[in-house]
Amino acid sequence: MRYTAPPTKSRYVITFLTPVRYAEPLLHVVLKQARPFIFYRWARFYLDMAADTSSKRTSIQAQLATAETLCRERGKRLTPIRRQVLQILLEQGRSVKAYDLLDEIRRIHPGAAPPTVYRALDFLIEEGLIHRLDAVNAWSACLDAGGEPHDLLVICTGCGAVAEFSDPALSKQLARKVAAAGFVLGHHETELRALCNACHAQAHGETRSAHEHRH
Repeated sequence: MRYTAPPTKSRYVITFLTPVRYAEPLLHVVLKQARPFIFYRWARFYLDMAADTSSKRTSIQAQLATAETLCRERGKRLTPIRRQVLQILLEQGRSVKAYDLLDEIRRIHPGAAPPTVYRALDFLIEEGLIHRLDAVNAWSACLDAGGEPHDLLVICTGCGAVAEFSDPALSKQLARKVAAAGFVLGHHETELRALCNACHAQAHGETRSAHEHRH
């Protein structure tokens, strides 16, 4: 029985009905035709990734330079260990737990002890270069240490992402509400636990999947 290829709108569509002896040569033709396009896409991907990495590195170096300047103007020293802790937090770009931070430090300084890291963290907090996030028991770098003080921090409890805001009017309104209830705010930064859009979508999708599975 003679084989007749199924009709299609494309010259290079391979279906499951196509016998191997016909599909293999056709696949070689498709790959040959597509090779320049595939190479371009991969090249573009790696160039974009390299550009993003270079841009992030430049931004981190600028933030470290700002921290150096602020410390010098205040008569303080950004010692190597303090700078390293700050750099790790900047590179992470999210909240980091103490043990994770210590692990990262020990990759560079194998003999680093917890008290040394905690002292560095305390210094960076005092200078406004990082945030202590009580809501998730972690730390994050302040991404705008040279700008206005931040009084509102939103922390994703899923991935640890942190958003910084400055809204004095909202903070004053919150302080009045707290005072009316018979309390006094103990910190100038208010923390809100939330889910970023990506984590919310993932959690919503998993919940929905589990619900559909039960039914």
